[in-house]
Amino acid sequence: MFYRGLLGMFFMWLLARGQGLGLATRYPAMHAWRSLVGVLFVLGSFQRVIAMLSFFFVANYTISYASLFVLRKKEPSMPRPYRAWGYPWTTGIALAASVLFLVGSILTDRKNAPLALAILVVSYPVYRILKWVSQRDEPATSPSG
Repeated sequence: MFYRGLLGMFFMWLLARGQGLGLATRYPAMHAWRSLVGVLFVLGSFQRVIAMLSFFFVANYTISYASLFVLRKKEPSMPRPYRAWGYPWTTGIALAASVLFLVGSILTDRKNAPLALAILVVSYPVYRILKWVSQRDEPATSPSG
């Protein structure tokens, strides 16, 4: 599997070079994410990556449901482009189920869940550093335009 990835990158590089393009991106986090997934594939298996991704997906849903409650509490008069059907009951049930899944995952999957949680915790400082670096390199705009 690792060699297939290397071969894919080689052929992608050949294609880009033939068209006069490069593989550089303005988003270095994409390379970091690809590298992390590659390392996980080398160290583990496809099932391990899927188990960790399920943790990330449910964590994302949990944050989304919680943010709906926070937004409606902080900005009650804010215009909403759509209505959440059954709010607050359906959203609360989905939030509770997501939290229970995450807790159950952490308690039962002692191999993948702690690693996924550690990656999630470490990703925030990395995000803040990358954001700070990207804002530092941008030219300052003057208020006069």
